Amino acid sequence: MSRDLELWNSSAKAWIASQGELGDASRQFLDPLVWQILGDVTGQNVADIGCGEGRFSRLLTSRGAKVTAVEPAEKLFRVAVEKGTGEAYFQEGAHKLSIESNSQDVVVFYLTMIDFDPIEQAIAEGHRVLKPGGKCLVINCTSMNTASDSLWLRDEDNNKIAWKVEHYGRPQSITSEWAGIKINNYHRPLSHYFQAFLRADFTLLDYQEPVPTDAQVAADAKLASYFIVPFFNIHIWLK
Repeated sequence: MSRDLELWNSSAKAWIASQGELGDASRQFLDPLVWQILGDVTGQNVADIGCGEGRFSRLLTSRGAKVTAVEPAEKLFRVAVEKGTGEAYFQEGAHKLSIESNSQDVVVFYLTMIDFDPIEQAIAEGHRVLKPGGKCLVINCTSMNTASDSLWLRDEDNNKIAWKVEHYGRPQSITSEWAGIKINNYHRPLSHYFQAFLRADFTLLDYQEPVPTDAQVAADAKLASYFIVPFFNIHIWLK
């Protein structure tokens, strides 16, 4: 078993507790944007690559999608299957999928591309399983976000004033720990992702770096930090 999977399995209990059915704070911010992009998924074949404990797969199914969920970490996969609602599940990595070629309307990587390395074969597999005209939706941490070990710079009153970028140009693995969770994340420059998708013969349809609305910041002041540095990006690729 790889070191990445060992860490995910040892962190599974804490991770599952952090997600619940609504997801953590990041996913609660991102979910409305993701649904706006996906639109009506009724009857669509959707592959959720790196489904974790299965929260988003269950939401897709509840909205009428025909979901194929993929997760390599045994302890997360087990919970996804136990809580599942009829989806097809495969315990495997993204680099070699059991999904039939040209079978999916949508492939989703929801905050998973920072979790494994390399990404090139996973992107190629995403292209293979999509139908012609199908879309690959990637929700990811921005490369500015992942290019730091020490995170925020603060003023004398402890207010966040800047995000420290330490190694943007150097791809590397960073071990992150919080709330009983310890996992490896992979930093890459944004060009690394784009070049991999372009080499896999995808066409870029849209790219977003979402920031909160004034109403969201009024409801949760912590979201104001996303104006200092966008934590997430969303890109949509066409086969």
